[in-house]
Amino acid sequence: MKRVIILAIFLGAIFSFSKTTLAEKIVILYTGETHSDLYPCHCPIEPFGGLSRRATKIKELRGVFPDLLVVDSGGFFAGGKLDEYTVNEALDEQRTNINLQALSMMGYDAVAIGDEELNFGQDFLEQEIVKTKLQFLSSNVKVRGALDYVVKNISGVKIGILGVSPAVPSQPQLKIAEPTESIKATVEKLKNQEKVEIVILLSHLGEQMDLQLLQEVAGIDFVICGHSIFGQDKETPVGNGVLLRPAWQGRKLGKLEIELENDKIKNHTVDLIGLGKDGPDDSEISTLLPSCFTDKDC
Repeated sequence: MKRVIILAIFLGAIFSFSKTTLAEKIVILYTGETHSDLYPCHCPIEPFGGLSRRATKIKELRGVFPDLLVVDSGGFFAGGKLDEYTVNEALDEQRTNINLQALSMMGYDAVAIGDEELNFGQDFLEQEIVKTKLQFLSSNVKVRGALDYVVKNISGVKIGILGVSPAVPSQPQLKIAEPTESIKATVEKLKNQEKVEIVILLSHLGEQMDLQLLQEVAGIDFVICGHSIFGQDKETPVGNGVLLRPAWQGRKLGKLEIELENDKIKNHTVDLIGLGKDGPDDSEISTLLPSCFTDKDC
């Protein structure tokens, strides 16, 4: 009988140790404000970016971290004031379609609905949600096919990812709830009903609002923001949470590593990985890309 008890204790200890060991590190890759930039930037200083380079880097990191998550904080549709490569609506829609196909092929786990995702109207957005099968998130905008949040289980650790969207003046018929209260309700549901250990908010409200949210809403561990102030530090701690700023136009790939101890966040590190010329093009993604989109490039 003693041997049975000792064996049970031993096996329980192994299971507990294995769970902690397996869940010791969680890796999340993130982008935001990419505006369907398909190609590397023609910048003289940092000619970084491009979908095919991003796909190569994601595959490379998946070889090291098989359970990594990939997310986007919104602003990945073409068109609008912030898209410097906009041509006309037809070509912007085409570029958006190519970008969405690429995000699906790269295995994005969740994407937030920003104001740019409504550049072509609600019907277009809803059609793309169904077509691509990407998990579009918004806790305060009701769009057919979109979700308030998703829960991912990585090595026994439950991670809740939610999105929040800004008001869109061009879409007055869109039902948009007050963001702070929507986030509070969703975080409470993630914590109390879903029993998640980590909460990540994909926000497109703007950096100042995101900093305020981290002060006002308990339970958010990380906010990956859209409409951030580029050129600032890649992260800003606020209370018990951290604001993360993605790179402009997808020129770099954000990488968040979370270290856990007994399923609690012990430490984290943030890096922005430059997608330069040393990163080879991904052959699958390259087949999606036309040689050019504008007369000057062609």
